[in-house]
Formats: sequence, C-alpha cells, structure tokens
Amino acid sequence: MVHFTDPGQLAAAALPPLPIGAIVVGTADLMNQAIDLPQPGYIAISSDQRICLQFTGDRSGARAVSKWAMRFGGVLTSEHRQDQGSCYQLCELRFDYYGVCVAAYALIPAAPGHPHP
Repeated sequence: MVHFTDPGQLAAAALPPLPIGAIVVGTADLMNQAIDLPQPGYIAISSDQRICLQFTGDRSGARAVSKWAMRFGGVLTSEHRQDQGSCYQLCELRFDYYGVCVAAYALIPAAPGHPHP
C-alpha cells in the first residue's frame, strides 16, 4: 500500500546541539568567509549554540556590524541603553549560521554631556 503525505504536514526533527568543537570549526569557517570584512576584536563561542562577535566601541564598530549585515543578512538593530548611569548605543546584528546563532555587536558610549550617542 502506498501512502502520500504532504511534506508541509511533517514536523521537522529537532537536531541535537552541536558539540563545542564543531562550533569552533564553524566559527573559523565564518571568519574565513568574512576575511575581507572588518574583523571583531573579541569572539566568544559557547556550547549553547552561540557565537558572539564584538567590534570596536566607536562609529567604525557600527559600520563594521552594518557591513556584516550586508554580507550575512539577519536582523540589525540599534538602540539607546543606559546602565549604571552610563549611556550608550547598542548596534547589534543577529543571524543564523548553519543552525548557530551569531550576534555581532558594537557598544558605543555617549559623548560626555550628551544623553545619547
């Protein structure tokens, strides 16, 4: 007997989390694909399937994050924040890279005497 199933009705099987070593290899591949883009000053890789890329805390960092957005797509946000009396702008990009969440960001401090950058 033959059964026909609509592929839209099948639930996608959840994949097991990648081991940290695989995320490290994926991060190296990501950096190779972005070799011609501005490079982050700090990279964090975690076993909860995340890669964080921190760029400089000035306008060039925000431009770098924008260039990464043009290359890899994703959601680019910019918002003003205040923490312990300090004001800054968070420019952040989030995108998926082979099932791993990548967050690229720059924290830009406000100029003295200005409430927002």
